[in-house]
Amino acid sequence: MRKKIIFVLTTIVLFACNKKTDNLIQIRVTDSVINIMQGGFGASMHAIEDSLPVSTYNGNYRSYGGSAWGGNPPAEDSARWNQIYQHCDWLGLDWCRVEIEHRMFEPQKGKFTFNNKEMHILYRWLDYCQHRNVDVYLTEMWPHARWLVHKNFLGDGIKELLSAPSDFNAWADGLTRLLNFLINEKKYTCIKWLSIVNEPMEEWSWWKKADGSSQDIIDGLKIMKEKLAAAGLPVKLVATDGSLKYETKAIEKYLPYIGAISFHDYSATYDWWNSKPFIADDVDAIGLFKKLGRENGNLPVFMAEFGTMMFGFTKDTNAPSQWRSMLHDVQLMIRMSQAGIDGMNRWSLTNRGDLDGQWQLIDTWDTATKSLRKNITPHVNAYYGIGLITRFTAKNSEVLHTIVDGGKDTLVFERLDHSKDTVHRVFATTFRKDNNYSIFITNDSEQEYPLELTFEKGRMPLPLYLYAINEKDHKDKINCLIEPIEINPYGKSIKGVIRPKSLMVYTTYKLSHTEKGIIE
Repeated sequence: MRKKIIFVLTTIVLFACNKKTDNLIQIRVTDSVINIMQGGFGASMHAIEDSLPVSTYNGNYRSYGGSAWGGNPPAEDSARWNQIYQHCDWLGLDWCRVEIEHRMFEPQKGKFTFNNKEMHILYRWLDYCQHRNVDVYLTEMWPHARWLVHKNFLGDGIKELLSAPSDFNAWADGLTRLLNFLINEKKYTCIKWLSIVNEPMEEWSWWKKADGSSQDIIDGLKIMKEKLAAAGLPVKLVATDGSLKYETKAIEKYLPYIGAISFHDYSATYDWWNSKPFIADDVDAIGLFKKLGRENGNLPVFMAEFGTMMFGFTKDTNAPSQWRSMLHDVQLMIRMSQAGIDGMNRWSLTNRGDLDGQWQLIDTWDTATKSLRKNITPHVNAYYGIGLITRFTAKNSEVLHTIVDGGKDTLVFERLDHSKDTVHRVFATTFRKDNNYSIFITNDSEQEYPLELTFEKGRMPLPLYLYAINEKDHKDKINCLIEPIEINPYGKSIKGVIRPKSLMVYTTYKLSHTEKGIIE
């Protein structure tokens, strides 16, 4: 067994008196509740195992099902599934997208197959979510059942995958039958949300009409809302479950049919990067959609997939899980929480890592041998970065307005709306649930900053514990032991140091490295 690596973090709780005062970061946690999350944080769990089309035409590698397939153990492999469950427990995932395709359960019209290898993998995921009270956002990624494919697409594997349902009524009947089976017969009451298709209405994406143009999802939403109501199924539809847009008109016509606004985000770059949209733009967009949601029955706003493609996303590149990518993703989580996001789902928990990049949080697949790994381990950087947030937050938490003073760069950037702002390098957010607090702080710069953390009216929750990771000590490690360090306040404040390229959390939760993450 590889020797465990233990990182001693005591130095980061000492106040750096030799730092210049103009570098001081002052963070103040207010009592103002920005949002009560209607979800939480999680990672994608897919049940699709059968191979999907992969093209290498002209040397260009593309998986037309993205990385939503493969890399899961057979359902009967309890040894590997128990390892997966242990990682899920450590991560404290509490709001997860679970992905299927129609072919899995209705390969022929009216003929249902609830007892096959992929359905049993689905039950593995849902068993865990039901047992641990994880909220499930169920997604039919695409139909991929030949009886639902447009006739002129048949025989072309790529077009068959991209096809919208050729018979919406029969398609909706089948999906309703599945939900009735899962919720009423299998008792998976953890299923709260339903997405009818992944990333629709783009030139490159799924749900195509017979003429090759994009099918609007409104037809599917209308009929599914009717079927769900008639069946008395307690799930809410979402839209669009596609790329984030920057104007509310992108969602307004779907509002009568949905219970949540939902997007994906892979395009946002650091505010100091050389191309748009910046994280600031996407945070602004979330604010717009949150306002729209509140004006329409307090609809939640979800980010059902997120990550970054800034540094690449093809075949087996490690770009999505590099340290700089992980810091991007945790900054996105922190900043979007302050904008009112209700749930965020990282792509993805298990992932082959050789289809469109290494997106996985845990390594189940050996890309060299193209086979399952016997020992399932954390994937470098992403597991501990994303995990530090998921581990110390509970679903349905209050998000408190958290003010950061300091950490400005000399750079100025221009948003999509042409307004200009100074680049900030330090961001923070605070979650509260049942008098437990978690204050997350991230620094994407090479600079080390002294920190002063205070609470409005001096209401400091005690005891507080610190957990932290930084690039110098934790980059590319898979055996990090992140143990709690109890914090001693300095008068009415906490003083410490924010390390370069780091993520840290001050929290009332005291968890040893072997304990389960927080769900509720």
